[in-house]
Amino acid sequence: MEANFDRLRTQAMNIVAIPQHYRLVMEDSTPTRNAVNRSFIWEDPENKEWTLEISLDLATGCLMDLNVDMEPNEETNDREDPKGMGEEARKIADAFVGKHAPDAAGLTWIHTDDSRRQITYREEVGGLPLPDTGCEVTLDQGLGIIRYRHHLKSAPRPEWPAVLVNEGAVKEQLLCHTHMELQITALSPSIYDVPGTEDEYRMVYNPAPFMRFIDAVSGRDCFGPEHYALPSIHSLKADEGPAETAGSGPEEAKTGANRSIADWEQLLGINPELYELEKSSDDGERIMLQYKHIDELEDEPEQAALSVDGYMKYRWGDKLRNLESPFKLQIEKTTGTLLRFHRDDPGKEQPLAPLIRQQCWVKAERFLREVFPDYASYLRLEVDKDDLEDEPRSREFFFLPVYIGDIPVNGERVTISISTATGNTCLYSGVSCEMLQQLAEHRLAPLLTPEVALEIYKRNMDVKLKWIKVSNAERPVYRLIYELVTIPRSELSSEFVNCKLRYIDAQSGEPIWGKY
Repeated sequence: MEANFDRLRTQAMNIVAIPQHYRLVMEDSTPTRNAVNRSFIWEDPENKEWTLEISLDLATGCLMDLNVDMEPNEETNDREDPKGMGEEARKIADAFVGKHAPDAAGLTWIHTDDSRRQITYREEVGGLPLPDTGCEVTLDQGLGIIRYRHHLKSAPRPEWPAVLVNEGAVKEQLLCHTHMELQITALSPSIYDVPGTEDEYRMVYNPAPFMRFIDAVSGRDCFGPEHYALPSIHSLKADEGPAETAGSGPEEAKTGANRSIADWEQLLGINPELYELEKSSDDGERIMLQYKHIDELEDEPEQAALSVDGYMKYRWGDKLRNLESPFKLQIEKTTGTLLRFHRDDPGKEQPLAPLIRQQCWVKAERFLREVFPDYASYLRLEVDKDDLEDEPRSREFFFLPVYIGDIPVNGERVTISISTATGNTCLYSGVSCEMLQQLAEHRLAPLLTPEVALEIYKRNMDVKLKWIKVSNAERPVYRLIYELVTIPRSELSSEFVNCKLRYIDAQSGEPIWGKY
């Protein structure tokens, strides 16, 4: 049956109060392929940042998503006692869920997160919430509903198992297979419970694997060891071959610090006869450059009014055009090194003999030698099982994690993408050479052994039961598992009651807790 769009629009307009001066800027079925919702966006004409978004199920008209980003109400937001508003907030959220969630009566597991003013409603079995059921409601300080999301349950309701494996045995099994890995990581006070206001790098021990899923009935791991295995890595030896530019011959050796913009353009193959600088910006740490074709046409086909494509063009047109730029690059100001490079290289004409992965690596390493001469001292090459497949690809990706000596730097890696059709570098995502220099100068060293760190970690860990949803080829199912969890700390403020133990400081032995 075809959806009644007029009825859905009227229904959407009656869910929350829409300011009279707001205008409708999008009304379309989403997603554009296999649409399941009817989505609406209203906007303040005087400030595009203030928007109200609503999505209704096409078939039932049920509210699926609500996002309100509106100018704060100074009168209601002056309230300063969140604890005193907890019961009132709960009543408001309960009434909203009762009106808009078709399965409200079955959502018996309810959790309130005071720090985010979010109340979560779930179905439960055995007192445990079922993931991807129910909804979440978020209120602002004035107790207005600003976020709502409803989940369509896709797995059948499970039965509570008749027999469970022993909790203590599972805990011992998990901890026996846990080891501590040394790494350097950036600790941000906004994410971790650490002193100060600035990010700092520390050497820490990281429990591995950090997550395990043990079937509560069989006692066996749900996924097997290959699920947790990290890709193997290879050390690099600096390529001693001749340096080549993107042009026709060798270039006089230059480092990033003494390269001009023209030097970078020549090295990266940006022909000034074909491309011109469109945008240039400087955020104090990086110089960002973006180019366009000299003969680029400005005319674009008109999009249907209120459509998703029309809204995207209106709201994000500049950013979308930026994605289509033929060349973009970022340069670190302090060291003059390349931080990021993107080339739009579609390679539409597939050659008879596309480059194989090893040939692409030769080109990737040549590029590395030009933009990161000391790459072999800091990078290692990640080898994934997909690398060994023979299936041809339009691009080959190479991932190179960063090391200081033999210690990995968490979250830092270089990525290079090579077109198999042209051999061009399509993407380079680098790392800050200033950061590498600072880490190398500090010469961090562990004072704790992995064994001592593991004992500290064990004292803070326990196991608990949890439902997870497992997708397979036929249909998703719920599965009851044991997972490692953090033992709550009584000295923690109520703001961080859900925090997790993330690391053990490799020098002091201090447990480092995440705030979320």
